[in-house]
Amino acid sequence: MPGEKPGFADRLIQFINETNPEGVDLSTFVPYPGCEIFDNPEKHHIRIKTQDFSVYNMTLGLRDGEIDREFTFQHDIMTNEQLVAERKKALEFIKSRKMVKNL
Repeated sequence: MPGEKPGFADRLIQFINETNPEGVDLSTFVPYPGCEIFDNPEKHHIRIKTQDFSVYNMTLGLRDGEIDREFTFQHDIMTNEQLVAERKKALEFIKSRKMVKNL
């Protein structure tokens, strides 16, 4: 999300380790047309990078190469490379713990 600082994967992993949930569903933030953040990106200090809506569905980050896919917006703090690395770290941890069904 806009405003998130580097290290969110570590914070998520710590939270999962502390709470020990049965499963985790992690989605990538995508500002969709018609929502406040898409319609007013400057208010949230982001920039919409593409309107190719074929890349706007990011559910678990593990389907169709999503784990390495670029984000659809320019984050206000982190680079795309940082976002991809954070997402990959979190998803690989979740997958290693077998916390996602049907993989």
